[in-house]
Amino acid sequence: MIAKAVIKFKGKRHETWSFIFILAVLLIFAMTFGLAEQGIIFVPFIAMMAISMGYDALVGVAVVVLAAAVGYARSLTGPFNVANAQQVAS
Repeated sequence: MIAKAVIKFKGKRHETWSFIFILAVLLIFAMTFGLAEQGIIFVPFIAMMAISMGYDALVGVAVVVLAAAVGYARSLTGPFNVANAQQVAS
């Protein structure tokens, strides 16, 4: 699956949009499902994709960490935020 994405996007003018799309998907998952801690699972896959497209592995790590951090901060329905807010409200 990663190889297909790399072949499809590598060298094209919309190559950076692939990382923005992945960032948006992970951000949505982090906002709804609380994907902050579980985002570490995606680091090797996104890092492999970044390296094979000619970027540094840090780009792959940054995509996952940024999506998890912003998604957690902007979460309205995340299970961790709602549980903490419910305890504070009680």
